[in-house]
Amino acid sequence: MTADDLFPNASSPGLSAELLDVTHALRARFPKRPAEIRQPTQNLQDAYAQAQDLSNEFLSQLTLFGTLSGARATPRPNGIKSWARTEEKGNLFGLVPLDILGGKYVFGQLTPLYAAAARVHESFDVLAFQDRFLKPQA
Repeated sequence: MTADDLFPNASSPGLSAELLDVTHALRARFPKRPAEIRQPTQNLQDAYAQAQDLSNEFLSQLTLFGTLSGARATPRPNGIKSWARTEEKGNLFGLVPLDILGGKYVFGQLTPLYAAAARVHESFDVLAFQDRFLKPQA
């Protein structure tokens, strides 16, 4: 399999060769796509309770990695997805949502964003990778 098989439209987003190398390396290191990942438990209440238990630790890691990568870290409002929204998504898709805990990093440029993407596994367990610059979400 070649990089062209993984990213047939890789030149279209206008990424530099250096950033394409980063995304290719991440795709090779984390070959699963987010759609292939499932929660360890299929019990919605158990997953939600575990997310509540981990929320303070997650916020600390989110903030620390933001500081290390030079990005502004923003947790999900209230720290955790609401139970109503979690239940709604679980019923809609028949799966326990992966994003009960969530946050984001804001970067002003692509180079530091890709540098952080290459290091995020140092602070978080990375199970899958998808570059939304190469393949935007519909």
